[in-house]
Amino acid sequence: MKKSNFQDQPIQMVVFEINEKEYGISVYATKEVIQLPNIVEIPNAPPFIAGVINLRGKIIAVLDLRKHFHFDSENTESTKIIIVKMRNMIIGLIVDKVHEVIRIMKSQIDPVPALLNSQIPQNCLVGIAKVEERIISLLNLDSILSPEQVALLSQHST
Repeated sequence: MKKSNFQDQPIQMVVFEINEKEYGISVYATKEVIQLPNIVEIPNAPPFIAGVINLRGKIIAVLDLRKHFHFDSENTESTKIIIVKMRNMIIGLIVDKVHEVIRIMKSQIDPVPALLNSQIPQNCLVGIAKVEERIISLLNLDSILSPEQVALLSQHST
């Protein structure tokens, strides 16, 4: 019986864009991608919380990843919300564009360089994927928010 090689298994990632750079999150954490709906702002919420949306009868808190990572943000026709499961919550993530779902081999992923000059905290990244000429920063959804921020977001979701 041939032993299979689990070291270089493909992983599926949803690739999206923020501030003209590509990022990826696991397709398994992604529920759906939607057009930017009407977002109801929450008074006195931190700037990274865009507000809440009504998604088929459920109130979903929406996090603007662009503001959370301190990028300038402006909504366009390409702006999307990725609905994800993060720390047992369903939340929306505002991104500039959603490109595609791709398969990335584990051998294409390098560790995050120690001196990476980025506005995104290193603990939020799980690796850097090299796909042809593209460089895709892979996000760890569970590390994007602090425990305090998670508690704040959970107050605004049903």
